[in-house]
Amino acid sequence: MRKTHIAIGLAAVAAATLLSPATANAVSNPPGGGGADYGSSLSRGDTLYAGGYIQSPNFFSGKAMILQMQSDGNLVEYVADDAQGDGPWRVCWASNTYGSGADHAAYQQDGNFVVYTPSGAPVWASNTQWGAGSTVNINPYGRVYVGTTPITTTCG
Repeated sequence: MRKTHIAIGLAAVAAATLLSPATANAVSNPPGGGGADYGSSLSRGDTLYAGGYIQSPNFFSGKAMILQMQSDGNLVEYVADDAQGDGPWRVCWASNTYGSGADHAAYQQDGNFVVYTPSGAPVWASNTQWGAGSTVNINPYGRVYVGTTPITTTCG
């Protein structure tokens, strides 16, 4: 049920927020507007395309959290201080690939999570190849995991 509330809150926004290098931690509009909701995780072999996002189950923290592949080439984790995702949204983590031309992030069969350009050039990687686990997800406290390896700190 909570997942539905987050998706409705995100879909109400006309355009995704683009994170520039100079962006502060507060974001007035929620990210994800118009993007594809991939649910709560990616499985090995899945690709997160520009505008798409995964979201955290928020039943422990009471906060909405998403990991979004932005059209500006950046992979960004956001948090909102309410469970419905009505905002305001803050940036918790970013791959710092803004302006790289990247348009998708792939969770590869080898366990590595990689941000790629349309031509297939990698611009960021989690360096988690051959690790345990089978999903990319955000735990209820805002930590992004690739398999069983955390790649961010707690977000909240």
